[in-house]
Amino acid sequence: MTTLAFEKVERLQSLYNNFGPPDEIKSLKAWLLAHPSETVAAIAKLKLYKFDVPIAEVIANIGPPVANVCLPQLLGLVADINWPVYAKACEALTRFSWPLILEALAQLVEQSEIEDVSRFCLWVRYTQPSLVGEVRQFLAAVIAQPGHHEIDLENAHEALADIDESLGTGTVNI
Repeated sequence: MTTLAFEKVERLQSLYNNFGPPDEIKSLKAWLLAHPSETVAAIAKLKLYKFDVPIAEVIANIGPPVANVCLPQLLGLVADINWPVYAKACEALTRFSWPLILEALAQLVEQSEIEDVSRFCLWVRYTQPSLVGEVRQFLAAVIAQPGHHEIDLENAHEALADIDESLGTGTVNI
């Protein structure tokens, strides 16, 4: 079933990006929503991009806890207010609790997806400024944890510098 879901997710991306027939797009979304576990497993294998509006919409409609596995991907989609996916990604994020969002952020750090982390931090800076300090402190703690094989100390300094720039804090402490 997961292979079928993966094919349907890819088909939905293709149709949406090529202005495919709205009825087929609607039909694909309905199938994906009717098979939430398979759908999120398929989406989790993909890298989402700025034109993946229907995928973000599907994630939002499935919501937690089933769609928790897709949360790291959503964090990188809130990078630019001009991206078509921005509004749907923001809407999807509102369905998840703050602790789940921080957990997904830690996963991005562990996967060395620092660009997506920085994008999310920009979103926090401009839409959730009261959370800047909490995000900065959380990320510094995650990056500084012993056993981070994917991020060496030099990369950690660089990553925190980028994050600090995104958050507007201007401090680097490891």
